[in-house]
Amino acid sequence: MKNQSKKKEEMVEKTLTALEQLRAFLASEALQDRDVRRTVFSYLAKSITQTCLRDTTLEDMHAGTYVEIPDEVSRISNEEMKLLMREFVTNVGFYLEVLATKPALFDRVIAIGVPTRWNNPDWELVDQEIKELEDILAGKVKR
Repeated sequence: MKNQSKKKEEMVEKTLTALEQLRAFLASEALQDRDVRRTVFSYLAKSITQTCLRDTTLEDMHAGTYVEIPDEVSRISNEEMKLLMREFVTNVGFYLEVLATKPALFDRVIAIGVPTRWNNPDWELVDQEIKELEDILAGKVKR
C-alpha cells in the first residue's frame, strides 16, 4: 500500500508540474497579445470540438446512422447540431482563456473537480488512432 501511495503522490506531483509548464507556455510572450491569443484559442477550440465531440457517436446520431430511429422520434436537427457545436466551441474557448489569463479562477474551476463517474480516455484507442493518422499522413494508408 505504501508503494501505491508513493506512486500516486509522484503522479500528482508530475501532473501539477505539467500544468505549471502548460501555464508557463500559455503565459508566454507570444500569447500576451489578446488578439493573437484569441485567434489561437479559436482555432484550438474548433479543433478540440471537431476531434472530441463532432467526430464521435454524436455525429452518427445526428446523421441518423447510429441506431435505427423510428420516423416519429426526432433526431438532432441541423440547427440543434449547429447550436451544440457553437456552445461547445465557446465553452472550450472560455476554458482556454481562463487557463491562460486567470490562474486563480482556473484553480477554482479545477477545484470543483471533474465528474468521478466518467470514464478516463481509452488510451489504447487513442494510441491506435494516432498510429492510423500517422500512417495516413505518411502515405502508408489511404483514407
